[in-house]
Amino acid sequence: MFMALLIYCLAFRTYVCQAGKDARTIRRGAVFHEPYLLCRAEVTAWDENLLPFDGFTPTGRPPDHVIMSRGVDVTIFPLERV
Repeated sequence: MFMALLIYCLAFRTYVCQAGKDARTIRRGAVFHEPYLLCRAEVTAWDENLLPFDGFTPTGRPPDHVIMSRGVDVTIFPLERV
């Protein structure tokens, strides 16, 4: 049960924030969708080329865990100033 809740929380997002043109304006927009239905995925190809750009050291091995969603319909509401 804990793992299912953890995966749900990691895959679910409710808000999008962005800075305005002057970088002092923050706007928030609600994003609504049903929870993602997650399922197992098979990795057929992978690489670690982007890891060093974020300070991670490549491991030289495939991912430990992989899941996917076939997608959901999303409603995105207009941005509002926070």
